[in-house]
Amino acid sequence: MLSIERIPEDKRGRVLGTQNTFVTAASPLGIFLAGIMTEFLGLHTALVLLASLWSTGLLVALGARSMRNLEKPAPARQDQEMMRDA
Repeated sequence: MLSIERIPEDKRGRVLGTQNTFVTAASPLGIFLAGIMTEFLGLHTALVLLASLWSTGLLVALGARSMRNLEKPAPARQDQEMMRDA
């Protein structure tokens, strides 16, 4: 939701279409590369390498400035009214 709000409205379709393409292609590409790694490096080595890559990606994503600068959405009006009445 937050990424959609940050994209200019006139470019939103193009950006979300590109994002969807990458997300859809990532799974089969990842399975293919994992199979090749397992074949040539062995199961244990491939597993350790892939776990390291996932962990690195997670740490990079969590440390990204854009993730720290996300604003919390304002509560909906109905929620505000319910809080006031309680």
